[in-house]
Amino acid sequence: MMKKLISFAVSASLAWSACALVLPSTCESALRRSLGSSASWRMERTLPDAKKTLVTEGEVVCTAGEGIVWKILKPFSRTISMNAGEMVFEDEDEGTTVKKLSELPHYEEIRKETDAFLAGDPKAFEGLFDAEVRFLEDGKWKITLLPGSGAVKKLVAKAELTGDRTLEKVLLESPDGGKSEITFKEKKR
Repeated sequence: MMKKLISFAVSASLAWSACALVLPSTCESALRRSLGSSASWRMERTLPDAKKTLVTEGEVVCTAGEGIVWKILKPFSRTISMNAGEMVFEDEDEGTTVKKLSELPHYEEIRKETDAFLAGDPKAFEGLFDAEVRFLEDGKWKITLLPGSGAVKKLVAKAELTGDRTLEKVLLESPDGGKSEITFKEKKR
């Protein structure tokens, strides 16, 4: 389950403009920026009916056109790398597992659409999500995504992305009622 969540978090952090809605330039700029930057992150995950919250910390490195490396550093070590053809899961206890993106069709679709977005297609994610953009009182923006695709509906019930110049927070709600909040702090370029 943790692999699915981390994989989706990586994908959701990319698949933000997923609709026919044209994003305001401040949102689009911040989201494009996130695809070519590095950040530390902290995730607080609450499972359905759980009394405790699982907290993990790590870093993510996004290299436009190449891929993403998502590392968990605390409380255990795990790395997920995603490139154009595969996802590689590295775990100190379980070793390395390689999955071709063709074996993960929803990730393959998101990856292709992310590349299209980077190439300048503002409607690359049309159909995967319905989205609403709001501007908050503190000058920040919030994008709320509701899945439109059947594969995505199995992974997430709702996603909210918040930021200003950068992507700062992603809140994911799973179909089973679990919640994960990931906060990002961009590292200097």
